[in-house]
Amino acid sequence: ILQATQAAQAHADEQKNLHQYIAIIVDPVEVYLASDADESKLPDKARGVGARYFHKALIGAVSSAFPVADQPGPLVLRLRSAIIGVDVGGEIPPAERSSDPDDALDRAVNIGKVGVEMELVDSESGEQIAAMVDRQNLGEGAEIGAVHFGRQEKYAAAREAFDGWAHRVRIFLDSAHELSGDDAKR
Repeated sequence: ILQATQAAQAHADEQKNLHQYIAIIVDPVEVYLASDADESKLPDKARGVGARYFHKALIGAVSSAFPVADQPGPLVLRLRSAIIGVDVGGEIPPAERSSDPDDALDRAVNIGKVGVEMELVDSESGEQIAAMVDRQNLGEGAEIGAVHFGRQEKYAAAREAFDGWAHRVRIFLDSAHELSGDDAKR
C-alpha cells in the first residue's frame, strides 16, 4: 500500500510540474478592500485602476516565458491574482486632479499596506500548481490619484510595486523552468 501511495504521489507531483505547460491565461486582477475601508468612497473606477495596471504588468512579465492564451486547454496554465488591503486615500484637491474627467479620481487609492495573492492553476482541471503571497508595507506615497497613474511621477511608488510583483512572478516561472540534473540528462 505504501508503494502505491508513493507512486500516486509521484504521479501527482509530475502533473504539477511547470515544465509541461506551454501557454498561460492571465485572468483579470481582483481587488479586495481593507476590512475597515469605506466602500462608498472607492467607486469601481478607482478600484480598477491598480488592477488594470497590474494585469498589464503581469502579461508583460510572463508573455516571453509563455504565450498568453485566452481559452483553457491542455498544457495551459491560468494565473489568478488579487490585490488585497486596498484602502481609501485622501481627497484629491481640485487643483491637483486631472483635467480629463475620464482620468480624474475624487479620492486617492491608498496601496501603502496592500499585498498580492496569486495562484497558478491548470486551466482545465483547476488544480493548483503553485501559490504565491507577498505583503510589504509600501509606506507613504504609495497612492494612485488618477486613472492613468502610470504616467504621473508622483505615483511612482505604486507603479514600482506592481511592476516588482509582476517581475517576481517571472523570476518564479524562470526558476521553475530550470531543468533539474535528472531532467537535463533526459
